[in-house]
Amino acid sequence: MTAFDATIGSTKQPARWRHALRRVLVWLVPLVVSAAIVVIGGGIAQGVKDEVGFVSPFNWFDGRALARLTGALSVIFVGTWLSAVGLSVLRRVLAIEALTKTPLASVVTIARAGLDEVLRNKTVAVLLAILFVVLAGQPFFAQSTIEQPLRYKIQTFLTFSGLLGFLLLGAITIFLSASAVSGDLEGRRGGDVFVKPVPRWAYLIGRWLGVALPSALLVGIWAILTYGIATLWLSPQPEMDDVDRDYVNNRVLVSRQEAKAGSETSFQQAAQERLAEVRRTDPDRLTRRGTAEVLSDLLNEQRVNFLKVEAGPGNGNTYRFAGLLPAREAAMELDAQLRADADEIAQRLSEAGITLDDGQAIRPGQIGLDTVLGLDDIIGRDLSAGRLQLR
Repeated sequence: MTAFDATIGSTKQPARWRHALRRVLVWLVPLVVSAAIVVIGGGIAQGVKDEVGFVSPFNWFDGRALARLTGALSVIFVGTWLSAVGLSVLRRVLAIEALTKTPLASVVTIARAGLDEVLRNKTVAVLLAILFVVLAGQPFFAQSTIEQPLRYKIQTFLTFSGLLGFLLLGAITIFLSASAVSGDLEGRRGGDVFVKPVPRWAYLIGRWLGVALPSALLVGIWAILTYGIATLWLSPQPEMDDVDRDYVNNRVLVSRQEAKAGSETSFQQAAQERLAEVRRTDPDRLTRRGTAEVLSDLLNEQRVNFLKVEAGPGNGNTYRFAGLLPAREAAMELDAQLRADADEIAQRLSEAGITLDDGQAIRPGQIGLDTVLGLDDIIGRDLSAGRLQLR
């Protein structure tokens, strides 16, 4: 019996090592090959653009303008491997033994089975490949339109990326959702599930998670790629002038606070007043349709009337914006900082002997800043054309 056990142990151990080695090679070989293609192809393309022969990947994203092929290869490489590793990690998480011993074990098991179907689905792989290739190709062709300001190129890309993500990622989600339950019914796999003590709600939630989790992961990857392309690839490209660069740095690639417009009288209050009028003038309308439906119509009517601007002088509506206090305080802080910078620059200009048009010395408070420029740049300018202004 001891000899038999020793024989079993000696045959199992090498098998485990071989299995682990095969799993490592399945990931390592494609990673090394694809990374070599990106490094060699991107480095040569960047070197040709910079006229230096070859550029190391460590110097690609140091603020320089990326070559088109370098950026395209980087986007495809990062998108492909983020998707592969992310989906694999997600599957490993759903296979954690601790999750399979909880009251929601059946939900986790069904979700993992749904994720396995996503990984085996070739249509999903094709749609993802289209997403990455088009994302990489859109800035590739946008860079050829040099006559356009850089801010227009970035804004066009962000709009295009949002539309592309909505269409392709939405198509993936709809495709997986439509085939999840119907595929089980047509393939008669539902019987294998419901013969076990699996409640219907657990099956539906598990199926939903099997679609929602990979979809959420892909949306996150798409957002990372979009942000990376806009900031690392497009933003360092040459701008048309200083105004164009100011728009890119301070308006296009920054988050903004928003406030929704509202009326002075709430829609609900206005609809209630109109409902009271209808109750007096047209009680049959309430009898025919009911109070709830009439009130809903009146609410929609108030919203439409508020947003509608009639032709002619004096017509229109008053819009009130709420939630702008934080934006106002931030603007005041920025204004104070710019004025302090302007006063410092005024002092330095005065010390350098630079005067205003009338020959008077520059004093603090006399100049503002549209953009905080470097002191050397300002001293080298001809100030006779006019004073700097704070917009």
